Amino acid sequence: EEWTLQDLKKLRLLGTDARIPTVDELLELVDGRVPLLIEIKNDKSGSVGRLESLLMERLGRYEGTFILESFNPEVLVWLRRHAPQYVRGQLGGISPTDRRLSSYSRYLLFNPMTQPDFIAFDIHSIDYKLRLNCKKHGVPLIGWTIRTQQDLKRARQLCDGLIYEKVDVE
Repeated sequence: EEWTLQDLKKLRLLGTDARIPTVDELLELVDGRVPLLIEIKNDKSGSVGRLESLLMERLGRYEGTFILESFNPEVLVWLRRHAPQYVRGQLGGISPTDRRLSSYSRYLLFNPMTQPDFIAFDIHSIDYKLRLNCKKHGVPLIGWTIRTQQDLKRARQLCDGLIYEKVDVE
């Protein structure tokens, strides 16, 4: 948030010419050819709305399919109020080192204020109790991030969908 666009445009990926695209550049590049999973990373309490408004302005013109997700329940409340037409998900997980993540996850997954369309939870933190709660509330459970065949097997047993990378899901 403290960097200017010009500062960010100077960055390169691993010594290549590849750089961080702006949201507009990304949406133009994808042009609706694949669905997008957009994670809104805004953990600053009290600042929710500025980033989200700018993003909704751009997504309102986008013709492609996308869904939105965030760890921060305040973001989901904002989206529910200001962009209810979009699918939104609550990210979660249990972490011994990240108290904020754990508190979001334990207390806010089924918060009536957020009313997420889905819950995306760390595959290593999913248990049958969470699975049963999701079923009880009619909320799909998505496992993230699936990176191994063992993670994939677990996700297929417990989840309605998966977020994966570097693993063959065929």
